[in-house]
Amino acid sequence: KSLTGDNASEADNLLRDWKSLYSSISSLNTRISSLQSDIKDTQEDIRKAREDREAKYLEKRLNGIESIMKSINT
Repeated sequence: KSLTGDNASEADNLLRDWKSLYSSISSLNTRISSLQSDIKDTQEDIRKAREDREAKYLEKRLNGIESIMKSINT
């Protein structure tokens, strides 16, 4: 069935609105995916930073223990 007159104009406006909304939703989905990726990368950076901090702490402790062992052995 063909649309004419006001019905055609209203259908055209609704279609234009739908296309605009669809485009906005697609853009938002892309942005959400990007943010999720950023979150994952940040979580990995935090994990690595914690591991590095722990490794430095353990290294400092081991150096202290080695110093004590050396002083005991001499």
